[in-house]
Amino acid sequence: MAILNDGSVAASGGRDGVVQVHHVKEHTIQFLPGHTDEINVVLLSRFNDELIAVSGSGKRLPFKLMMQFKSFVERTDTRASRDNTIRVWNVADGTLRYTLEGHSAAVRCLASRSRLLLSGSDDGTIRMWDLKEGKSLGILGNQGAPVVLLAMIPGQLAVVAFSEYDFQMWNLLERNSPGKDKFDYYWQNVLALEAERMLVALQDTSTSGDEYRLKIWDIPNSAEGRENFSTIASFKQSFNSALFVDGGKEILVGGNDQIIRLYSADSSEELGQYARHNSEVTSLAVAEEVGNIVSGAADGEVLLWNLHCRELLVRPDGHSDDVNSVAVSADGQIVVSASQDGAAILWSASSANLLRTIFRDRPPLRCCAISGDGKLVAIGSDNGAIGVYEVETGKDIVWLARHKERVNCVAFCEGDTKLISGSSDKTVRIWSIRDPNSVQVLEGHEEGIRALACSSRGEIAVTGDESGQLILWDVFKGKQIRRLETFYDPARLKQSTQALWATATGPEWPVSPEERHAPCIESLALSPDDRWLILGQRDRPIGVVDLQSGAEVLRLAGHDGIVFGLSVTQGGRRLVSAADDRSLRIWDLSDGSCLAAFTADSPLYSCAADASGKALVAGEGAYSGVVHFLSLMEDGDGRVD
Repeated sequence: MAILNDGSVAASGGRDGVVQVHHVKEHTIQFLPGHTDEINVVLLSRFNDELIAVSGSGKRLPFKLMMQFKSFVERTDTRASRDNTIRVWNVADGTLRYTLEGHSAAVRCLASRSRLLLSGSDDGTIRMWDLKEGKSLGILGNQGAPVVLLAMIPGQLAVVAFSEYDFQMWNLLERNSPGKDKFDYYWQNVLALEAERMLVALQDTSTSGDEYRLKIWDIPNSAEGRENFSTIASFKQSFNSALFVDGGKEILVGGNDQIIRLYSADSSEELGQYARHNSEVTSLAVAEEVGNIVSGAADGEVLLWNLHCRELLVRPDGHSDDVNSVAVSADGQIVVSASQDGAAILWSASSANLLRTIFRDRPPLRCCAISGDGKLVAIGSDNGAIGVYEVETGKDIVWLARHKERVNCVAFCEGDTKLISGSSDKTVRIWSIRDPNSVQVLEGHEEGIRALACSSRGEIAVTGDESGQLILWDVFKGKQIRRLETFYDPARLKQSTQALWATATGPEWPVSPEERHAPCIESLALSPDDRWLILGQRDRPIGVVDLQSGAEVLRLAGHDGIVFGLSVTQGGRRLVSAADDRSLRIWDLSDGSCLAAFTADSPLYSCAADASGKALVAGEGAYSGVVHFLSLMEDGDGRVD
């Protein structure tokens, strides 16, 4: 990881060989492909008013393996298939400026000052490069072991370099070193350096191997044979990243337990934790000027935090809170997600890459929809407003702000010229996109509206509320067609509400079973032929209803939780459902059988699919912010995967 001191741009690199440049303020990601091997280190620097990204690549080999089986490694790993290069990119236009070759093994670390670039490699050498000309300035020196950490000493023409067993100080002008300083084998995992104060963060492993200690080595206050070490913390799991902040007064540690911890370097006191990653934390970087840190994990997730408040600010590559709604374009190319974090994000359905963040720093978002032609996106929020945006540019087209309470559902209708929305204010509204002042208010619900489904041609809409009431609407005429009373149960809603209120006002607030027993309709979908209405209700299995008669013709039992998302696909043959039991299920609508299931790490709050089922997405809740990109595959025998 790397981040500019003003926090505006961050960069990350991974095993796929692609550098990702995260434009934090714009909430966009720039992809710089080119490496043919994993990326071990990235660096951001401003040079001649240009922002450049530098990346080092190559397959890393354990030092002990290289030493013990050196001849075997040399015979089998010819480096011909390895990258082992440094690449310099112009961030403004994404072009590759230079490819710097010279290292014979993986590039492990980088350091720069103005136009001078230093690189350390598994081949043991430290090389110097001219960033302006893109050429080699030769070898500074040979460390004799893989170089894992480099830093230029502030105010001096000196470089400190660490290998897995020792460190050396190098003079840039004379290109020599006064000699090596050894330290114990158990302190071989060098993690971070505070160059001005010469403080080194090390991982020390106990003899039994069941305890991992974070130690800080104060080099200036050490004497030969009497190293000045202080133990900061002990862990049962190893940790792979550390970072000094506040001039070395504090240190961050990222562990295999997925938690980042902040310690005082002087008192060893734990000052706080940053816990949102879902896999081991592998890298850390800080923007001291604005007090933000960026962290990377083994699963590729990148998070941005406020250092002092210890709050997750944003995921530069996604959401940081519940994904309340997802939608897929008709051609299966574009996905939009709306989250509790106030962000709406456009994704590529095929690659799962973030294309654009079109909405952020607003009230929580509840629902989203994509127009039939895939050109517009509608977003509904907690403050009762609806925004319409262009997919291609992210530009807002119109703002519709008439609902008195939050907008829970929205859909395009009438050839994408109008929007229909349902709200907790108990009204349905039909809006003209061309004329924001033209709005029809449809009343009839006695409770807040939670779900909405539109017919394939946008002529009919069905809405469901908290009491189980279903109403069919003529969208063209703007009036009610009829009510479906099959699931309507206001008495049970009142009973559930009273039970919840009694629990909430008691001495404790345990989870109440009454919440699941409310008759609230949480999700709706219509079959392509408008024959069947599918609904997810809190207290019963998924129901399939004949729209003409209102009779329930099929029940789909299998979820052990509330079904928050429904989507019909493959010409009405298949149904996709998502529930807070963490499962996404595929159903055969001809007989009600469950054909396949996917289990997420957190409750699922939304799902959507295109007509073919090849583009299938689901959004997680429980503060996860994860959007899953799946595909419905079916073999010749009708088996689904």
